[in-house]
Amino acid sequence: MNKVGLWQVLDGRLNRIQESIIDLEKSLEDWISEDPSLLQAGLVVVGRQIDMEGGRLDLLAIDPQGRWTIIEIKKGALRRETIAQVLDYASCIAAMSADELRAKIEPYLNSHNLNLDSLLNQRDAGFALEPEQRELVLVIVGTGRARGLDRMAHFLAEKYGIPLTVISFEVFALDDHRQILSREITEIEASDPLPVRAPKTTTIQVLELAERNGTAKDLRHCIEISEQLGLYTRPWKTCVMFAPPSNRARALFTIWAKPQGDSLRMWVGNKVFSEFYPISEEAVSTYIGPEGWRVITNQELETFLLGLQSLFHIIQTAGEEHES
Repeated sequence: MNKVGLWQVLDGRLNRIQESIIDLEKSLEDWISEDPSLLQAGLVVVGRQIDMEGGRLDLLAIDPQGRWTIIEIKKGALRRETIAQVLDYASCIAAMSADELRAKIEPYLNSHNLNLDSLLNQRDAGFALEPEQRELVLVIVGTGRARGLDRMAHFLAEKYGIPLTVISFEVFALDDHRQILSREITEIEASDPLPVRAPKTTTIQVLELAERNGTAKDLRHCIEISEQLGLYTRPWKTCVMFAPPSNRARALFTIWAKPQGDSLRMWVGNKVFSEFYPISEEAVSTYIGPEGWRVITNQELETFLLGLQSLFHIIQTAGEEHES
């Protein structure tokens, strides 16, 4: 099992921060429901404590690409049985009809003033309700992980194309009784990630869709600049996601092939930039604007790309100074 240690530096001396006791399972579920960015930027929770054939699914969310994100939270260490449980929930979600899935999450959506169709339309992912088009991502959350869990998770990703994220939290207490929450994320990317049943989309197919919608020139330019900066281009059904090469499952930003009126739709994850590159979230915002959803003109896209190039120049310079 992995363990995290924290020390506070006081007057040049190290003071170990002690682990604290808290009902993490219940607290984490509350915290993640209120702020899903604890797990991943851009997630929107759409269901909680959903009755399934094999038990109750803790949280169900939708990511910026319109994928259903199945989240299982454990009080203690994550074990191989946790993977079996989240796979069971995934099989249930995959087999539901569109009406069944709607019915399962409708009470949560109503109580939180959320509209499923609006969320899916924002992502151009109305197809995500249909079983044959539904894409699933699995996330397990706990306080540490048992021996053998990562090996099993890697096997599922590499052999069966099942994307799985393993997240561990621990709580530490300062001398003044304030508490610190630490997080460790291991994203195990599938070697050839696939939807549940739908065939894999290619960049050419998304560009063909963009051609029919008049956005191909902008999308091609975005791909060109991003590849020059060393980003990974990952196509989805109606959009292209740009990810750090060290983790192709995390979206730095996403551009959609279908416009909104005369404007382009995009999502930007500033927190993700600061997680994978040596730069603060505030600096990211300075160069490319705020995090979240945007509807932008062609000129605004050019401004974004210029800011992106400047941002990576700063990142590269910081890396060279660190090496020297």
